[in-house]
Amino acid sequence: MFLTTLLALAGTLLAPDPAQAPRPRAKETDGNRLVKVALVADHDGVRAGGTFELGIRLEVRPGWHIYWENAGDAGNPTRVELTGPDGFDIGRVRFPCPARHEEDGDIVSFVHEGSVWLLAEVRAPKELAPGTKLDFRVECDWLVCTDYCLPGSGRAKLELASVANDATPKAANEKEFTAGRAQHPKAWKDVLGTREPVFEAGLDGRSRVVIEVPEAQELEFFPDASATTKLVKRVRTRTEKGARLELELEQINGSKDVDYRGVLWIRDAKGACSVLQERWRPEKK
Repeated sequence: MFLTTLLALAGTLLAPDPAQAPRPRAKETDGNRLVKVALVADHDGVRAGGTFELGIRLEVRPGWHIYWENAGDAGNPTRVELTGPDGFDIGRVRFPCPARHEEDGDIVSFVHEGSVWLLAEVRAPKELAPGTKLDFRVECDWLVCTDYCLPGSGRAKLELASVANDATPKAANEKEFTAGRAQHPKAWKDVLGTREPVFEAGLDGRSRVVIEVPEAQELEFFPDASATTKLVKRVRTRTEKGARLELELEQINGSKDVDYRGVLWIRDAKGACSVLQERWRPEKK
């Protein structure tokens, strides 16, 4: 009897207190909370006829990701709409280099994590009265994912003022724009000089593009969304001189062209990204 009572008392003392036990973290249900949107400019004012750059920062919560403008096999592309006053010419919103994300079933998508900087060049109209208040706005929609996905959206606005025609706007947010521009791909020739990819024609509507970069350690390719070409395979190898990337491309929808436009990521001393803007029509041999 004494032993039974003692064991019961020990069990009571050792049992965890429900009030003190760690509670599982609640599952996030609001995709709007997982990405924060900010809009900034690289100058503190606008001069008539001048150009400046707007930066859209998407701050993605750690452990989550959103999708590039070509989402790949899964996910939805991030949508961005940037607007400004009448008469302003707003260029295409440019996305930074993405990362490759692989899932079971050979599902490959292209994603962004952390601080993501989208950039757009803006040109002011030639006639602009000094002191004019200028409102710029951005609206974004995204699919944000971890081991599950949530849709989300956000917006931000920025007010600038025009300056006198003989004044020079001061640079602003220099640290942020330096970090943001470093995420973006550069022109092919700026990265590789005169070196060009090697092309090899294939059969049955398929072609092979071979890219070799001396002194590179690793190559990766992120294709633009295309209605004429599908990337079906990529093989990465190291050579004595550098890195080699073989892309197998399939012509679809009756196309005779091979569209290999996209972003080439190069891991070397600089870790640069390059833009490939090419179409190629293979000649059957």
